Amino acid sequence: MVIHTCDRCDKNFPKLWKLRRHQERQFQCCQKIILKVIQPLPALLVLPIIQSPKNQENDPKTDKFIDRHARKPREHMKTWGVRLHRKWFKVTGEELDLPLNLKECQRLHHELLQADDEAFEENIPQKAGPSEVEQQDA
Repeated sequence: MVIHTCDRCDKNFPKLWKLRRHQERQFQCCQKIILKVIQPLPALLVLPIIQSPKNQENDPKTDKFIDRHARKPREHMKTWGVRLHRKWFKVTGEELDLPLNLKECQRLHHELLQADDEAFEENIPQKAGPSEVEQQDA
């Protein structure tokens, strides 16, 4: 009995028509992975890894302003789009179509930052002062 093998994924088929059906699928099978053994570099050529500084862009301690219209963590794209759409109507009074994809949301966000004067809120760090108990003791 002849066993037919797929060249891409090494799957075996007992009949030729099954192999052809497998190869003519709309979503092709995954290519087999060929692992190559790479020789390690000599110890003299290994460069030290320089760690990048902490991402200061998302660090609230270093931000001077807070963007009120930015996408919130784990917020769905459509929810963000509706929130931007409502704010755009409130600020400008113009009726726009709801953004349908992420690029349109980003475009609307950019335009809203240009149009809204109150888009940014200044991030004033809270200074730890004496607590109420300490004030009463004094």
